[in-house]
Amino acid sequence: MRKFTAFSMFSLAIFFCLVTLSRGINFCPAKLTLPGSCGPYGNFDCFLEWNSRCGASGMASKCRCDPAPSNQRICSCQIICGKCGVKA
Repeated sequence: MRKFTAFSMFSLAIFFCLVTLSRGINFCPAKLTLPGSCGPYGNFDCFLEWNSRCGASGMASKCRCDPAPSNQRICSCQIICGKCGVKA
């Protein structure tokens, strides 16, 4: 019974730490215009493009690829504000 109580308390402590840390992160919209079409994996390609530019610390999420004129595409993602020149 003591192990279960200790495990429960430890789990709650970890949960509250994660919630506290996540509340301090703000995401901002970011866009890139790139050559080429979106293709079948356009959203994932946009995610990879932002990660190659910002690194994992940019935490690219909700990436979307939209076709643009002249055989171009627009990669839109949510990036942590202040990373890679992305401002609120």
